[in-house]
Amino acid sequence: MKAEEKKGPLPVWWPKFTKGIVIALIVSFVIGFLGLMLFGLIRFFVIALAMVIIWGMSKSPMAVKIIFTVIVAVFGLGTAPTEIYSKSLWKYPFQKALISCYQNIKEPDWFPDFYDEVKGEYEFDYIPSIMQGTGHYSVFFETDEQTRKSYEESFAQKAKYTFTIEEYQTGKIYDGRFPELDKEKEQNKNVSLTFYMGSHYSDAAYGKVKDEALDDTVYIISSNLDFNHPSASAVVIDNDNNTIFLTQLG
Repeated sequence: MKAEEKKGPLPVWWPKFTKGIVIALIVSFVIGFLGLMLFGLIRFFVIALAMVIIWGMSKSPMAVKIIFTVIVAVFGLGTAPTEIYSKSLWKYPFQKALISCYQNIKEPDWFPDFYDEVKGEYEFDYIPSIMQGTGHYSVFFETDEQTRKSYEESFAQKAKYTFTIEEYQTGKIYDGRFPELDKEKEQNKNVSLTFYMGSHYSDAAYGKVKDEALDDTVYIISSNLDFNHPSASAVVIDNDNNTIFLTQLG
């Protein structure tokens, strides 16, 4: 048998995996995993690994390391997450805390403290406003009858406009019932009431609304009635299934 050929030395640029670097890689993996689990974001993997490369493996001068660290921090953490969607209630406090770090849509002040009132299905849906795109912040959850009634009573008093999903879908809210929404008036021809409807009520993006949802009541807390740059705070309540949909557009 031929003697085994000896492998040549590793390239100069090849990093030496010291004990410190290995520990840093493990820590970066843990940070990335937590970021992915809590927020559904891959950015934490990228940021942590970049820090290991810059400070643990790179032989660059200190000034270069600092510059690259700033670049990674700015591009990795400087912008709000492009989307967060979750059906796990326990993740919400962490997701809310992350979103609150950015100058964008956050949990609205008018949102009630719903955490302990979720008794069944739950869904959190968030997209930030980016350039001309209007973002949203919404929470859908199932609760008990008593809580549903308390929400109904509270928001009925706060609502500026109240109507059903069917009245909204068919355009009956523009039949003169609310003067400022009457499209027949020339001075108000561009007025439009728009609110984020999510996957449960939006027929445009998710298919036809189920018949049982047409009677759900919509409470519009506020709206700028702007067709091009809409902003609206709304609550949709389903009396039959005891579900609450808190939704903020813009």
